[in-house]
Amino acid sequence: MNEVKTLNEFIEANPNDKIGYNYQLREINARLAVVENVYMNATQPLTPLQYGTSTFPAHIHCDKCSNQFAKSKETYVVDGDYIKTSFQEGFICLSYTAFPVDEDCYPMVPDNISYKEAMFWYIYKQMLLGGYIPSMNGIGYDFADNKWRFYCTQARNAANFPSIDKYESFMNQWVRLIPNLNRHASFFENLGSREELNRGSYGRGYY
Repeated sequence: MNEVKTLNEFIEANPNDKIGYNYQLREINARLAVVENVYMNATQPLTPLQYGTSTFPAHIHCDKCSNQFAKSKETYVVDGDYIKTSFQEGFICLSYTAFPVDEDCYPMVPDNISYKEAMFWYIYKQMLLGGYIPSMNGIGYDFADNKWRFYCTQARNAANFPSIDKYESFMNQWVRLIPNLNRHASFFENLGSREELNRGSYGRGYY
């Protein structure tokens, strides 16, 4: 039977094994995801939380000063590093966009010439600010800064430029006859699906 060690025990036994730390963290995250899926499947379906606009949500009411007019959906607000909800107990599922990182948790650079050139000229001009003496080519700070501005803009445009699939999704969102105001309630599912005309024996409609 295999012995299960905590992350602290693993760090004490392997003080220089950074790759091992990351592996252990990924294992923990994977197990948490499995537990969350099991828990969520055993309870009520997920519902999106509405962003809170009230300064007096129901969960901070006391017995003698209850806000009788507070009849809204469950909400949340982001206050610094905290997510504050309108309910005291429960679970929330987070979906976010993160940067890809390597085994040492450093951000990875896209395999794009614009990114590489922008990083090169940014590092070079920072070296010049730190007292680095240019070589015989005479490339000074102004030239390096202009180069960085050019490639930085180029890299930003490359990151924002949509792919063919994103163009298709955007077209399906834009070319619609009937707007759907309830997309948030379904987590914007099928937002990129094309609207179709439904002609039936009882008339015609859109969906």
